[in-house]
Amino acid sequence: MSNDVGEEDQVLVRKVTPARDVVLQIWQGRRLFSDAEIDTVARRLEAEAERAPSDADAATGFRLKDLQIGDPRPEPLWDAQGSNNALEHFDETTQELAFRFIKSDARIEQKLRRPLAWIQLDGVRRTFYAYQVYLAFLMLVEERGSRRGMIVADEQGLGKTTEVLLYILFNYLLVENRRHCNAHPQRHLGPADDPNSRCPSAHLWPIVCWCEQNVTRELSLSPRSGATLLFVPKNLLPTWKAEWTALGVQTSKYALHLFVHHSRSPSSRYVGGEYRADLCLVQHDTGAWCPRDASRAHSVIVATTPGSYPRHVLSYFRRSRRVSQADGSLSGSTGYDDGLAWARVIYDEAHRGLSEETIATAILRSLSQKQGEPPNFAFLTGTPELRNGIADALPLVEIINAASPSIGRHDLCRKFASHANLQTIRNTQRKLQRRSLDRDKRTAFAATVAALRVAYMVKRTQESIQNGKPLTQVPPLELFDVWCTSPSRHTKIPIAEVESHVKKSLLNAWPPGTSGPTTSITMEELLRVAVRARMIATVPGLARFPPEKLTIECIKKELRHRRGRSGRLYKHFVELYEGSAKLQVLASIIDRLGTDAEGEPEHLVVLSEFPVICECVQMLCLEKDIKSRWVDSTTDLAERGRIVETFQTGTKLRPREHRPRVLIGTVDVLGFGVTLGKSARLVLMEPSHHRAVEAQAAKRVNRIGSRSDRCCFYRLTNPDSAVEKLLVASQDRQARFGDLVSRFLYGAQP
Repeated sequence: MSNDVGEEDQVLVRKVTPARDVVLQIWQGRRLFSDAEIDTVARRLEAEAERAPSDADAATGFRLKDLQIGDPRPEPLWDAQGSNNALEHFDETTQELAFRFIKSDARIEQKLRRPLAWIQLDGVRRTFYAYQVYLAFLMLVEERGSRRGMIVADEQGLGKTTEVLLYILFNYLLVENRRHCNAHPQRHLGPADDPNSRCPSAHLWPIVCWCEQNVTRELSLSPRSGATLLFVPKNLLPTWKAEWTALGVQTSKYALHLFVHHSRSPSSRYVGGEYRADLCLVQHDTGAWCPRDASRAHSVIVATTPGSYPRHVLSYFRRSRRVSQADGSLSGSTGYDDGLAWARVIYDEAHRGLSEETIATAILRSLSQKQGEPPNFAFLTGTPELRNGIADALPLVEIINAASPSIGRHDLCRKFASHANLQTIRNTQRKLQRRSLDRDKRTAFAATVAALRVAYMVKRTQESIQNGKPLTQVPPLELFDVWCTSPSRHTKIPIAEVESHVKKSLLNAWPPGTSGPTTSITMEELLRVAVRARMIATVPGLARFPPEKLTIECIKKELRHRRGRSGRLYKHFVELYEGSAKLQVLASIIDRLGTDAEGEPEHLVVLSEFPVICECVQMLCLEKDIKSRWVDSTTDLAERGRIVETFQTGTKLRPREHRPRVLIGTVDVLGFGVTLGKSARLVLMEPSHHRAVEAQAAKRVNRIGSRSDRCCFYRLTNPDSAVEKLLVASQDRQARFGDLVSRFLYGAQP
């Protein structure tokens, strides 16, 4: 195509405002834009960003107050100073194809000097970053390859939800475009037309038309007409509904809909009878219900939870086979099936609930072994190795392998296609955790872990450099270790007593010189004692209460925070506070908070692994007359969403209700999947067993749109607690092995 600039096009570039309207005109022209026009568009996009600054831009001149608390903790991972990590799977050729697919031009992204969400699709309200379009297109291409799935491990805050929704939209548009070509051939190019001609109906689609000699033909992108099944933790169902609404797909243009099938979801939307009929389910002789060829299943996204799937999805779409065993036990591929054809299965927060024994794993395995063409799997998790290293990712790899009949022909996955090889990796990981690998074996295992990650994962971070700039504008995250020494000798006594009990339990269960436990101590008993030791390390005064009085059930029943100063635990608050260095440090953090970028008093997020510690923090806020809210596992889904929205924006307040300044929650509830960017600081009341858990928690505040020049994460640790020192030492070992794996990913010598 010629790059000559016509007079009309020059006027278009000069006069059309805003610049995004110019971008929408790129694919409506009959030729490529010249380099001069691309420069003009890039300059206009940057100028518009300066005139209408984003949240991050608005905070550019704002500096977060330095609280002078804690010791800075450097990020332990090895850094290659901006060079591309093999996990990013980035290449300019694929990027060029992705931009051509949506009728845009990659040169604009390459000319921009700062990351901007400038990419716009006709009929969609939200604008996208280039890295989001890149991954959505990559998933679309690779679902038709020899590996039918991937682990999307982008760092928290980069928008994995947006990437997946865009991927689903791309497939929907591909199906609709192909069907339009078949139904109305007279409105499209034919074999005798000039291959460089534009389709007469090109204006109907934000992607290139199938009839043109373009990306879809070059890559043979054949559409998949099945539905999308979305597995989500129940507390994130409102988040996905909100993200789908924020995407802004115009239903007048595209009949793509999200339906929630969960009994406890607020205002659940089930597929209506008329829509169910439109899916064209027909009963075969075998009794199975399957969609006809003209099915509209590709326009259906069904969001559910693993627990709700058997009752609220299978029963609704008519199951074709029941659980094979009379007692309800699972049995291979005959465990769960249904009549609706799933083209893709998305599993959010895949680091939770997927192991050999869970019902979620059984459901996914059954779906991966369906007759005909199995669905494509996408597992979303920023921390795929959350608890047990690479062993946590192996169930995901096995499901992808089961859904990929040709996985043995994949260049990167070939060595991991064998179940025996995966079992060897699992066993080696256990030896690594027991510290029974010498240096050479650790190095070899690190190389294997790096190769497996590259084969199945895509992971970008905030520091990733593409097109000469970071992926997005997210303020840097500063990590602080706050050592909270017990204020007096008397407060150390309950900590020592409980930890001595833990030590005796371990020694009795596994005395020196034996090959295994010699007593009947149960794992439940051991965990109960260890949990009590960790709680008392944070608030030693809790040692005066029996363990059964510190459970979430008892707190909600007898010591409810809604009762305020009349609660039984509050009567002992002075004693608990004076004996807890962590509560005193937290009080100091609250007292030193300044103002945020909007001139309002700073907000704060406080997380703990234990409900009783959250109750203590709630009492501290009550004592200091600080408005706070506590979100726990018993909080209704709708109420959780309302509280978070109130904390974030101040909306949805009830009569005589105040906006919370401090948001309190357990790590399991608020430590993943939610956005709490109103606060630039997060306090974790105790160290976690794995550094990835802390990374998940920190990213609740350190996200796109954070209105601060930096975000701060404070981890409170009691040096008088042997259990907490052991957890910190374990994280240091994890960091050193992670450093070794990172060197292989960057192609450096270990």
